[in-house]
Amino acid sequence: MPRDKPLVDAESMRLDEWLAIVTMPEHKRKVKLIDYQFPTDAHRAQFLQEIHTYPELTIRALLRAFLIESGTLGTDRFTREMRSSAPTRNCCGEWMNMSSHAD
Repeated sequence: MPRDKPLVDAESMRLDEWLAIVTMPEHKRKVKLIDYQFPTDAHRAQFLQEIHTYPELTIRALLRAFLIESGTLGTDRFTREMRSSAPTRNCCGEWMNMSSHAD
């Protein structure tokens, strides 16, 4: 039975270290980390500032990592129900109840 991979704190990693892991296929990774977003705003800013220096394959691999599988999250239904019952303003600024405008 395979051992669980250790979870690493990506916030303390350098951008190049993080990218090396995130762009690697999951089955080849020796650690687990959050790979569906940049670890910090500083990582994101650095990547965007240097994006022109990265190969297209690295950019594509990162974009693929940021895409999550299709589905729903546990709170999606609750959020939809809350939004549909909450009054909102229409384009003319008039108050309206979204539940009266069902799909």
